[in-house]
Amino acid sequence: MPSLQKTDLILNDDGSVYHLNLKPGQVSDKIIAVGDPSRVYAVSKYFDDVEFEMNRREFITHTGKYKGKKITVISTGIGTDNIEIFFTELDAIFNIELNKGEVKSKKKVLSIIRIGTSGSLQEDIDIDSHLVSDYALGIDSMMLFYNFPHTQYENDILDSICDKVSLPYRPYLVSGSAKLKEKIAHDMIIGNTVTSPGFYAPQGRKIRLEIRFPKLMEELNY
Repeated sequence: MPSLQKTDLILNDDGSVYHLNLKPGQVSDKIIAVGDPSRVYAVSKYFDDVEFEMNRREFITHTGKYKGKKITVISTGIGTDNIEIFFTELDAIFNIELNKGEVKSKKKVLSIIRIGTSGSLQEDIDIDSHLVSDYALGIDSMMLFYNFPHTQYENDILDSICDKVSLPYRPYLVSGSAKLKEKIAHDMIIGNTVTSPGFYAPQGRKIRLEIRFPKLMEELNY
């Protein structure tokens, strides 16, 4: 594979990835992702120690030890654009020779656990319940910019959703890690998460402007 262009993977003067401001060795391959930067501190207070910190925009990173094992918690901020930056630059740290811009022949698989809050489309799920996502349904447009394959099972689900939900484009579907779910979420409520490109109109909330899909949440709850 040819080397990446400098405009494809932008680095800072110190060789760190552009947005996260991180370099190899500063982050664990076991990562807890949170949205709100303040939640980084709420998580890392349970670490045995914090040996590295980086604050860059909404991306705050703490790396330390928990029960003797290296672990990292990073905030992503709000929105799928931030999530794309988060995942892309983390992957680059482990799987790209940053100084050469070359993809490594041996790839590293990361364990990433996203912890956050959400609303519920089901009235029988109590507030403050602990949930784990089997699948995430993206009704944003992020994956339209990637060649992202789906299994036949996932395509069948998406076909059914497209038949029932009045979106002018095809959403995407991503499964969670079965291994992580079995390991840490065996006693949680299992469900599916919907990710949208905004909080108000994309989730059916009307303030002053007219919204195009006022029944979207009801259509998704079928």
